[in-house]
Amino acid sequence: MTNAQSKEDQQSQTQSKDIDIELAESIVQAEKLLVGDSTDATKAGDDVVVIDPIIQGKKSHSCASWCITCNIRSRINALLEDQDRMQKYSVGISASMELYRVLVSSLLILFVPQDCGAGSVDDGAATKVCSYSENMESAGTVYSAGLALNFVTLGVILLMYAIEIKRENRLISYLEVNKNLPFDNESVGYALEKGLSKERRESILSLDSWFQRIGALAMLFFVANVVLSGIVVYDYSLGSQTTSTFVTNVLFMTDKMSNVYFTIATDKNILLSSYMKSKVQFNDVDPDKKEAEIADSSDIDDDAKVFVIEE
Repeated sequence: MTNAQSKEDQQSQTQSKDIDIELAESIVQAEKLLVGDSTDATKAGDDVVVIDPIIQGKKSHSCASWCITCNIRSRINALLEDQDRMQKYSVGISASMELYRVLVSSLLILFVPQDCGAGSVDDGAATKVCSYSENMESAGTVYSAGLALNFVTLGVILLMYAIEIKRENRLISYLEVNKNLPFDNESVGYALEKGLSKERRESILSLDSWFQRIGALAMLFFVANVVLSGIVVYDYSLGSQTTSTFVTNVLFMTDKMSNVYFTIATDKNILLSSYMKSKVQFNDVDPDKKEAEIADSSDIDDDAKVFVIEE
């Protein structure tokens, strides 16, 4: 009887050791899975290892937490990218809609009705509204100078728009409006210096400086063009029809030039938006563009540089 009990105790101890060994192997395999070990939990020809349910639950909980964190982070990044993308689309649409008023307010001699008849309205003679091709025909030195100035003004304004759109897209990409931070020149300059590399910071300020110069030049050409075009069309006036169209076309661009003036008449680090409906000032670096480390590079092409972005 004693021998039988002794054998049973030995078998029980053996089974207990086997269970302990299997449990230890399960824990090792579970730890490998949790830390991302590439070694398979089972190999060809080996017995299948059953992982303890508690360990499996911890692994599942850890994976679920990691997935939720990654999902939230990806959603935040996607939202930031979508906001920037929508703002850029808005800029493109606004610029496209302004193309018409740029044309009619620059080519005043071409688009303002003029008299190509035998006499004038004041004399009661028959009048004839000039066609576009007739308006393009030179009728003297002043007329030719005015027509040439129309096209030069158009070119300068289009150049201003190109730089303005590029500037706006760069501001949207790298900066943001942070109501919790001050908007004065020194504070914004500190935020740019702290959050961006020297190359990117200088590329933004350089583009803004170019926009200030071209904007001032465009306003100068616009005023000169209005004066000279007014002199030309007055000589071939159709009365109220010419006057109303001329004033309307000039007003089309007056509002834009006023907007340009208030955008460029600022200090160095005061970066105002040109296309936001409410006049906003960028005063901080975009969170997904803040740089933790800055690679040394003389090339200011953003796509050609490598930066470490803060998570």
